[in-house]
Amino acid sequence: MSDNSSSTPPPPHPTQNLFKAILEWPGEVWAFMLLRIGLGVRFFTAGIEKFRGPQYRLNPEQMKGISDEMTPEQIKANTEVFPSKIEEFVHGELSEKYEGDNGLDPEAVKEAFGERFFDAYVQHYENPVIDFEKLPGGDPKLLLDPFIQEALTDRLANDNGGLDMAQVTTAFGKDFAQTEKFFEVDGGEKFFTDELLNVLVDTPKEKLGEVLGSDALGAFVQYIGDEFGRQVIQSGTQFNSTLVDLLANTSDSNQIAKTLGYDAHSLIVDAVKKSIANFGPDSINTSYVYNLRNYYSNQEKFLEVQETWYATFPIMPQWSLKPFVYGLGYVLVVAGLTTLLGIKTRLSLAVMAATYLALAFGAGVLASGPSTDPVQFNILLTMLFVHVFMTVYALKLSKHDKFSLLK
Repeated sequence: MSDNSSSTPPPPHPTQNLFKAILEWPGEVWAFMLLRIGLGVRFFTAGIEKFRGPQYRLNPEQMKGISDEMTPEQIKANTEVFPSKIEEFVHGELSEKYEGDNGLDPEAVKEAFGERFFDAYVQHYENPVIDFEKLPGGDPKLLLDPFIQEALTDRLANDNGGLDMAQVTTAFGKDFAQTEKFFEVDGGEKFFTDELLNVLVDTPKEKLGEVLGSDALGAFVQYIGDEFGRQVIQSGTQFNSTLVDLLANTSDSNQIAKTLGYDAHSLIVDAVKKSIANFGPDSINTSYVYNLRNYYSNQEKFLEVQETWYATFPIMPQWSLKPFVYGLGYVLVVAGLTTLLGIKTRLSLAVMAATYLALAFGAGVLASGPSTDPVQFNILLTMLFVHVFMTVYALKLSKHDKFSLLK
């Protein structure tokens, strides 16, 4: 007697049944699924692209001019020079746009960089201060001695080569001109002494005005600033040394951006871009990111173009442009995603069709303008109406939908 149970085939696996059922879908179902996926991907990617924008970061190593081909000695030399370049940049090119009557304009800086940045990186000096530590090199006297004995003396010299004390009195004030320790007589002519050099360098910078006199300090501020750059002078409202130290000594570009804040960092990046001859073409790293900030920046530019284009067409109400432009990206992303996932598929497809019709209407209005390229807009119109047809056809086939998360 035979055992028939051993010859009974096992029941098909549920996955096999599902795969077989999918293969047996009629053509209308396949057509709808392909249309739904294609339209969903097209809508979603078009929307998400509106959130894309460049992200710029300072590249500290390249700002220093360091490359792989450089010797260790060259790298060290560039690194040592870099802080003075940053100092010059901060108090020069970065400050120029925000200058006021006495250094930086506080309100302009607050508006551009924000209150938090202003509190952390801006300071005010009631009286000008000369910071000789900011002179290049380790010994300020090596630079100041020839400046005093040659450049400054030449400016104030009489016909015989000595100091014209009338000019000295006018420039530095009567009290300074009558301070004997600052002058010596040689061959019947007066010259500056080494004591003046010692006083300038050895006196604490906050006390220098008391020793020289306010008139003399003002003159030295002017002369030394003209000779060595305004970064040596701390006067009025200006960016403080903390900002210089951060830019000069931080090698992590993301840390710089995080510490400064997004808005302040982007303003400094813009200033560095304009100073490309000073820092080199690779001073900025560029990557692309997706975020709301980029979205509103992109749509703001897009809105400006639309408002210019439609200004001469009364048929297009201007008030409708702003909500349409700023809402377009969200509509594209949401409708694309819901179509892909099968969430209220018919409603999603209807929103797609309405969006394409709105875009086609706008393109048709522009195509009739005298200053537009008719070929370009006719191609655009054709593409939009093809998408409208595909969307309407997908709506017609939606009764054959076999997969949806929410009917």
